[in-house]
Amino acid sequence: VKGFVRVLVVTGPTGSIGCLSLISGHPILAATIVDSVQRWKFDTTFANERNQSIQGILILYAHTDNGWGVEVLGSTRPLIKSSNPRAAAR
Repeated sequence: VKGFVRVLVVTGPTGSIGCLSLISGHPILAATIVDSVQRWKFDTTFANERNQSIQGILILYAHTDNGWGVEVLGSTRPLIKSSNPRAAAR
């Protein structure tokens, strides 16, 4: 199974997910993507160097070939996943 999944993400000022809503995607892929993205942390510091809540739509490509794979293809806002290894999706 493979395809695109789109989710609406709203973070809190600390980068944790405050709200996550599925917009579209294959049901098998979508359930796993939503569960994974829910644990991600995002960098919410911008040019003004203040943490702030952000909202955007993530467009992901997911597949089950040789195990799970997910690639972030784009977003409607500058959603940047944190490089903190403890914040990475598991």
